[in-house]
Order: sequence, then structure tokens, then C-alpha cells
Amino acid sequence: MVVLDVVVYGLFGVSFGAITALLRVFVTAAIIIVTIRIPFKRTYHWMFLILSVVTILFAASAAWYELSPDIATATARDGCLTCLTRVLKTY
Repeated sequence: MVVLDVVVYGLFGVSFGAITALLRVFVTAAIIIVTIRIPFKRTYHWMFLILSVVTILFAASAAWYELSPDIATATARDGCLTCLTRVLKTY
């Protein structure tokens, strides 16, 4: 795993965690696109769509955090993500 992390960092200039976070965003977006194509006749169709939207929200915020250039930016972004998490947990 360390070798893969070094190779990925050397090629793209980002960490392996950032690449996997971006991959998570793209996979979740593909799931949402496929989900929208089905007819929403039952309640669980809507629940799955809402779950997918919340998942892409958190995956995008994790990617945003992982792509921080320095520790000060990461700390500021972590504060924003913590605030977002508290807002979503209250509902």
C-alpha cells in the first residue's frame, strides 16, 4: 500500500486518500444517475435516492478536506464539515 501511495503521489501530486475520496464521489454520482432513471413508485425508491444524495454530500466534503494544501486550510475545512454534520444530525 505504501508503494502505491508513493506512485500515486508522484504521478498526480495528491495523496491516495484524496484519490479514493474523489473516486467515491464519482461512483456515488453514477449511482444517483442510474437511480433517477427508474420510476419512483414506492417509498423506498425515494429513501434510496435521499441516502445517495447524503452519501455524495459527505463524500464530496471528505474529498474537499483531503485536497487541502496545508494544515490551516484543513483545520478550517474540518470546522465547516463539523458544522454541516451537526446540522444534518439534528434532523
